[in-house]
Formats: sequence, C-alpha cells, structure tokens
Amino acid sequence: MFTLKPRTKIQGLDTAVRELNKIDKGILRQLRKDLGGELRPIAKEIANEINPEPPLSGMAHGGRTSWGKPKGSISFRPTRKAKGTNGTPILSLKMQSAKRLGGFDIAEKAGARGLQYSKNPRVGRKFVKNLSKRSSFPRYKAGRFGYGEFLKRRKEMQKISVRIIDDFAKQFNKRVKRF
Repeated sequence: MFTLKPRTKIQGLDTAVRELNKIDKGILRQLRKDLGGELRPIAKEIANEINPEPPLSGMAHGGRTSWGKPKGSISFRPTRKAKGTNGTPILSLKMQSAKRLGGFDIAEKAGARGLQYSKNPRVGRKFVKNLSKRSSFPRYKAGRFGYGEFLKRRKEMQKISVRIIDDFAKQFNKRVKRF
C-alpha cells in the first residue's frame, strides 16, 4: 500500500469528519465519491503500466504464488491513525494481484524487511537480486514494480486530492453558515 503524503499538512480533517458524521453523512459520501472518481482512473493507469508478464520464469504457473496482473484501488479513511506516527493517512493507493494470486505481492515486497524470516537466506538473497535486475525501479524500498509507477504520478494525485479537499472545505463552510 502506498500513501500520499503531501508537503502541505492537512490537520484536523479526522476531527472534522467525525463531526460531519454527526451532522450530515451525505457530504462525506460526496467527498469520498469525488476523490474516488478522479483518483481511481489514475490508480488503474498505474496498474496498467506494470508489465503483465512475470519477472521470473518460476512465477509463471497456475498456483497460488503465480504472477497476476495487479489492480489498483484508492482508499479514503481520514479517521484512521497511522502506526508509529502522529499523522493520519488521508488517501492510500493499494496495488495487489488480481484473482487472489500472490506473485505480484511477493515480488513487490520481497526483501523489504530483510531476510531474517527466510528459511534459506541464501536463496532469498538470490531471489531478491534477480527481481531487482528485472525491475525498472530496483532502488525503491517500498516496492519494485508498482511503487516506482506510483512515484511518477504522486504529484498529480496530490494536486487533485488537495483541490478536491479544498472544494469540500468551501462547501462545508457554506453549509455550516446556513445553520
């Protein structure tokens, strides 16, 4: 999962959302709909940029760990706190294998936490090295295939998100003034 972290800090959105739920749930649904409507196509484009062919020949089989073309989805959860930080991730882009296949997920994250849990660290290191050779973005620690494509589009996604949230704030202020 990749998280948009704009340079501009949006503070108090989680509190505002909780208060909004008490007043009017429709406006929050509209915000979620607006964000999803503009960001989902970008998430799908990012997923389509990833090569549908498996990076390693051993991932071309019919089993659970075979390579599957990933799909992208957007999640908007402004009241959820991020682990280990004081921040609230407003939007998340999730890339995962379609059809419950684990190959993309394994290839994207292999070696991210080190090989301390590997049954055979030598084989694990070789697997990670071979994946990195076949990736267009081998230096990114958050992922080899989808994360690099996400980084190309992150600024565009941030601008869209900030614009939609600003419009939302203006609409909310107009509604509050009516009360």
